Parts: sequence; structure tokens; C-alpha cells
Amino acid sequence: NNYNFIKRNIFRLLAISGIILRITALNFRKRYSEKKNKKYKQYIRSLNIYLSGRNKLLKSKLSY
Repeated sequence: NNYNFIKRNIFRLLAISGIILRITALNFRKRYSEKKNKKYKQYIRSLNIYLSGRNKLLKSKLSY
């Protein structure tokens, strides 16, 4: 039981660090130069999904 908790949080931490890395690299990527604001909002939204708890997601009115 404890192993599953640790494993789940390791993958969650990797996902969060990946999103933060994408946000910081967004200024240097020419590929998204025209859509920076849109991509930034998209990354922040996905970061909020990972940072919010499971109960908050289940009670949310928005679909993720």
C-alpha cells in the first residue's frame, strides 16, 4: 500500500517538474512565438490539475 503511494507521487512530481520546465523554456522556443500566451495558460491549467487534490477534481464543475 505504501509503495503505491510513493510510486504515484514520484510520477506526479516528474510531471510537475516537466510542466515547470516547459513554462520556463517557453520564452526560448521559436515554435510557439506566436502562441505564447495561449500555451502559457494551457501549461498553467495542466499544472493546476496536477497540484489540486483528487477530491477537488471530482467536485469540480469544469471538465478536465
